[in-house]
Amino acid sequence: MASRTERVQSSLTILVVDDSVDDLIMLSALLRTQGYRVLPARDGSEALALLRRERVDLAIVDVVMPDLDGFEFCQQLRSREHTSWLPVILVTAVRSELEDRIRGLDVGADDFLLKPVQRDILQARIRSLLRIKAAGEDLQRDHNRLRVLNYAVARLIGVNSLQELPALTISAALAVAECQQVAFFELDKNGNSLSLLETHGLSEAYQRSFQQLPVGQDSRTAAILEGTRMIGDMQAASGDALYQEWADREGFQALLEVPLRGGERVWGLLALYYEQARAFGEGEVDILVTLAGQVALVIERLHRFALEQRRRQVAESLRRVAQIINATLDPGEVLELILRQLAAVVSYRNAYVLLRQGQELLVAACEGEFESGAVGGRQISLADYSLLQEVLVTGESIVVSRARVDKHVRALPGEAPPASWMSVPLVVRGKAIGLLTISSAHEGTYDREIADIVLLFARQAALAVENARLFQQVQEERRKLEAILEQTTDAVLAVDDEQQILLANPSVQRFLGLPAGPLQGLSLDQVLQHESLQALLNQAGQGLGVTAEVAGLDGKRLYASVSPIAGVGQVVIMQDITPLKELEKMRLQAERAERDRLRQTLSRYLGPDIVDQVLLERHNLLDRRERVDVVITFADIRGFTAAVANLLPETAVEMLNEFFTAMTRIVYKSGGAVIDLIGDELMASFGAPLPCASASERAVETAVSLLMEFNRLHGRWQDLWGVDLGLGVGLDRGQAVMGNVGTAERLSFTLVGNVVNRAHRLVEQAGTGEILLSSRVLEDIHPARCPWGELEEVDEILPGGPERAYCLRL
Repeated sequence: MASRTERVQSSLTILVVDDSVDDLIMLSALLRTQGYRVLPARDGSEALALLRRERVDLAIVDVVMPDLDGFEFCQQLRSREHTSWLPVILVTAVRSELEDRIRGLDVGADDFLLKPVQRDILQARIRSLLRIKAAGEDLQRDHNRLRVLNYAVARLIGVNSLQELPALTISAALAVAECQQVAFFELDKNGNSLSLLETHGLSEAYQRSFQQLPVGQDSRTAAILEGTRMIGDMQAASGDALYQEWADREGFQALLEVPLRGGERVWGLLALYYEQARAFGEGEVDILVTLAGQVALVIERLHRFALEQRRRQVAESLRRVAQIINATLDPGEVLELILRQLAAVVSYRNAYVLLRQGQELLVAACEGEFESGAVGGRQISLADYSLLQEVLVTGESIVVSRARVDKHVRALPGEAPPASWMSVPLVVRGKAIGLLTISSAHEGTYDREIADIVLLFARQAALAVENARLFQQVQEERRKLEAILEQTTDAVLAVDDEQQILLANPSVQRFLGLPAGPLQGLSLDQVLQHESLQALLNQAGQGLGVTAEVAGLDGKRLYASVSPIAGVGQVVIMQDITPLKELEKMRLQAERAERDRLRQTLSRYLGPDIVDQVLLERHNLLDRRERVDVVITFADIRGFTAAVANLLPETAVEMLNEFFTAMTRIVYKSGGAVIDLIGDELMASFGAPLPCASASERAVETAVSLLMEFNRLHGRWQDLWGVDLGLGVGLDRGQAVMGNVGTAERLSFTLVGNVVNRAHRLVEQAGTGEILLSSRVLEDIHPARCPWGELEEVDEILPGGPERAYCLRL
């Protein structure tokens, strides 16, 4: 669904006049992309013909054209009633001097731009002028309605000024009412006091006494003004001693008081005095109420007209200010213009724009009558001006109508002591950045209504200061961005929605082999011959950001990221990841080599399945040093040393290899680890290097399996070589330190601790076919899970103190 802004723009028509076909096409296309309806014209005559039959909201006109140039075209527009208010932007390719700008404004142009026109600036100027035009049209419509109302009321009662109204009202009252004395009172805008403006038939003493009548002191008058009560004769007012006194002195016997009510407001009071006591008929009262209502309408109209005149002056002054703000970014020029335009709607002797700089104020602009030399640019200490500090802190305006008797008001540099004084804040994003201060030589010049008007000009001043600051900031950021893009090693490429290059830093040319020189404004298709990158741009054109690895020059690998940016187009950032790819390759090779080394090392101690698990879960096992709970198992051949003396070396080695192969296979199958093979002795562990559930049970089961397998081997060896051997097994459980032990040239994974010493002592004491295990091992085994036979307790002294041991025989 189209946004409100798009719907409004689509209903607006812009006339583009340029004798350059290229410029005309480019500018028309740009405006159409913003949703405007565009009427193109090749010269001024064609444009005037279009204006006679088309409604146009704004015109963009080239200065240099055949037939009618831009200045003459503006003059003709302003001379015709139906185009006199049409906003016009003059555009030229020539760097015009100040005289050309002044001439353009003199002939009625609203703005002046240089070619090539920057899209963002043009859009901002168009929006600003269309807002001003809309405000002007609204103002004109209100003014037309006001003129119709003024004409209708003027015909009814024939009054055109507030000065005429009291006398004419009294004459009308005397004509429709048979009264002899009339008084016309005006109610102040706060509803607190009645002022006597005109009388007929009343004495000067009466006029002096009732010149000012506080409403709050007279409940009867307050009730009449509120519309809740109307006095019709003296009997109804007989309780009012003041009115009875003046009735006797002035000679009236009856009175009628009618409020001048218009809408929700009472503007005053009409009092009619009668020489004879009488009652008032309904028809007579209705006539007077109707007269009072018409008078109130006239007062309201005249007040509205005066207010509208002031509003119109304010709007016109603000329009001129807006034109200058749009035409220049020089804050000094704009601030001085604001003060001059303010003088057209608010009288002042001196006016200052003061900008805050820490604890001081800078006189950024000033207008008026100064007693000393140059005032602009002077610094003022805030500590010397308490009221200025208060405005800055509170963000609220301060008005002093009697400044000469207010000790807090202090004259600013170069001015005489003021009689009336006012200061309003310059606010940007909720923070007061300065002040607009005016003063007058007459007391009572300023009130809150005028303060609201001055505040409108203060907002324009704040806008001018902020625009200048933002422009400087943008310029600085642009310089930084250009420097960054120039130096960055990443390639940055920006294109608009039509694939025209907006920005390309040197790295783009270096990575992709694009031609040297500026690329801005060129079509991407003209310079880019890269299918992969073009495909990414097409994908991003669908509104999604995409990334991919693409090929660059000289075998480079580039990581490209394409991001769509609303209102701009697409931005491509490419990083050279060739070194990263090489490092990644080297890292993978190193990891593979380390994994192979670890597998080779662990295969000496663990079965293949367990090695894979260790590599998956604990790949840094060989580098770790930690204390573990483990069951140590030693298996030692009995009588092998004596048997070796009668055997050939080859036979002895064959027997050991067969023994260790069979024993190792059993340990691996039970989930244990073979820690060491020493002579005719095997050392195994359960619980290290990987944790092991039911380690004690597995260790005992493994010990039984070792004895049974040895018995099979022993029978074979007896048949072959006539040897008589045996096997003893020792087991203990406890804490051991696990890790790689040795030198840099030779490391060996092992377990160290008393548990190792105790298990070795037990295997030394075990006889043929015996398994000696400590009470620590037996504690972990549930009796129901001990199917290996009866255990016999034996006395044994183990390292570290007395210890119970048990023997299991097969």
